[in-house]
Amino acid sequence: MYLKHWKLIAPPFRERVDAASFFPAAGHQAALFQLRAAIAEQAGCVFLAGPAGCGKSMLATVLADHLADSTVRVMRGDFSTLKSQELLGKVLALPLPARVAGGRGGLEQANALIEALDAFFPVADPGAPHRVALLEGATHLSEREFRNLVLALRSLASFRPAPITPILIGPTQLLAHATRLTGSHGRALRRCVLGGLSRGETAAYVSHCVRRAGGAPTLFCDAALELMFDLSGGLPRRINRLGDLSLLVAYAQGATNVEAQEVWTAQTELRVLGATRTATCRTHRRWKPLVHHA
Repeated sequence: MYLKHWKLIAPPFRERVDAASFFPAAGHQAALFQLRAAIAEQAGCVFLAGPAGCGKSMLATVLADHLADSTVRVMRGDFSTLKSQELLGKVLALPLPARVAGGRGGLEQANALIEALDAFFPVADPGAPHRVALLEGATHLSEREFRNLVLALRSLASFRPAPITPILIGPTQLLAHATRLTGSHGRALRRCVLGGLSRGETAAYVSHCVRRAGGAPTLFCDAALELMFDLSGGLPRRINRLGDLSLLVAYAQGATNVEAQEVWTAQTELRVLGATRTATCRTHRRWKPLVHHA
């Protein structure tokens, strides 16, 4: 609707997960390096955690793209899909051994996990020296299923090297829960935690999106960019939603660029973006949510 007005060739803030639209923020680049290092070491388990909308799925897509030309075979699975029930039946209902970390029981649990992953995911080259399983949607698991999965992953972490590296992707709360389940052995679970973009990265991200869509990088004024960071906490998904609606509001008002007032109007329309703080970006102002959820 507003593309012609803003001289854009595509919507700049469309939520798409493809490697070509990846914005190389410092935290995301560091996380990508950690994941590649864990794969190179053939680690037995890695947790990729972060708040909703911080770019975990995007990072997993970029990782798979980077590994496409290597000897590593990448497999993706989502526990929220019906197809994954096959994996749930094979792994998550396994009886828990008396000794999960080390000993015969732990090895049996880890071997069962490896066998189930091999059978569930289509592998182009079964003889590949190493395999990586990107697993999402673990929040859809029951408490028992998640406990079984975490304990199996902990068992696999004792393999040096491991024949397969599962990367469990989910919110930060999921990582905290997994750490509680594993107790003192939580340190055996390698983790990679993502946060939001910094203030400067938020401005650069908005310009990045606008340029990719063929627009002028100055489409959003400085005050609008400052406000977008404060309202979004630097989370890309929230920035996308706020940026898209801000463009629509400014277009409807016949504006020549997006000012802070248009961002505030978009915030009022969305009525979901409240005060957001993450480990990597802290705001100096306090913003009250426009609605309160019970």
